Amino acid sequence: MGRRWLIRGRVQGVGFRRFVQKEAAELGLGGWVRNLDDGRVEAFATGPAAALSTRVGKPNPGTSS
Repeated sequence: MGRRWLIRGRVQGVGFRRFVQKEAAELGLGGWVRNLDDGRVEAFATGPAAALSTRVGKPNPGTSS
């Protein structure tokens, strides 16, 4: 199973891709993360459905960025 995300906001130049890759690896997910020309980040992950539904790379509610 695979899932794609498009993330916008302040996500380039702040270590976001590395953060997402680390979290995904800890969940046993494979895939990739890349910067897009319009300032967004695109991520694609493969793995078990339960792991794909986890809030990978998403700040916890109430977290300021």
